[in-house]
Amino acid sequence: MITRKEIQRLGELSALEIPPEEEEGLLRDLASLVALADVVAQGGFDGEEPPAECPCSALRKDEVTASLPRDDALRNASARQGEYFSTIPHSAGGETA
Repeated sequence: MITRKEIQRLGELSALEIPPEEEEGLLRDLASLVALADVVAQGGFDGEEPPAECPCSALRKDEVTASLPRDDALRNASARQGEYFSTIPHSAGGETA
């Protein structure tokens, strides 16, 4: 079970300010994620469909599909190097290097 103290510590470690009114929702969400991780660690769902509230029920099946044609993918690239996207180095101040 995750405690409010652990939620507060997670906020400190992640440099997030977690308002007290949001702690209850975070406790509920994290408890649900921990329960899901426990199920997965114990071998999954034994061939059954995961429960509707399970975040993994929203995943789609992997299917091979055609790729976007290279010219279409590169059409709006700000910089290009042959057949690939290229990056333009920028400094932290936003000026080009």
